[in-house]
Amino acid sequence: MDITQYLRELKKNSLERNIPNITENNARFITDRIQKQSPSHILEIGTANGYSTLCFAQILRQIWKWDITTIEHTPDMQNEACEHFHACWVESFITPLLWDALTLIPTLPDTYFDFVFIDAMKKSYLDYYLLIQPKLVSPAMIIVDDVKKFRYKMENFYNYLSEKKIEYTLYEVDDDDATMIILL
Repeated sequence: MDITQYLRELKKNSLERNIPNITENNARFITDRIQKQSPSHILEIGTANGYSTLCFAQILRQIWKWDITTIEHTPDMQNEACEHFHACWVESFITPLLWDALTLIPTLPDTYFDFVFIDAMKKSYLDYYLLIQPKLVSPAMIIVDDVKKFRYKMENFYNYLSEKKIEYTLYEVDDDDATMIILL
């Protein structure tokens, strides 16, 4: 099946079921970044039903060698995501991991990922950020979602970035929210 059509149907279904997927504007924004950077190894923290993962895979299929490691802590969501990956014929490029990201990230290979998308438990954004540091190769791009709407849940993350003078850029992709990009 054509991924574009599949994504339209999946997004419609997700909205009806109140599944917290990224918006279509945000999907375009992130996939534009993926297309420009052409990453080989993506880490996604927060799979939900796989909508964002499939958005990434649609762009990555133009690249010769790529893979996505995606972490989800809810078994029902991960099972559904795996069904979607299979339906779009991309499951061989995606490693879905079921467990708590704070436990799994330390087990991932060091100096491997060149692109990270964080869209999970907002209160744990700083922990995710710190845990992924040894997992990154340079240059790497980190995209952090929901950083305006849920800023109150991640003050420790903003404080850390400020204290360490880590540069980031906020992009107001949606009317009510923003996405953060950190380049390493």
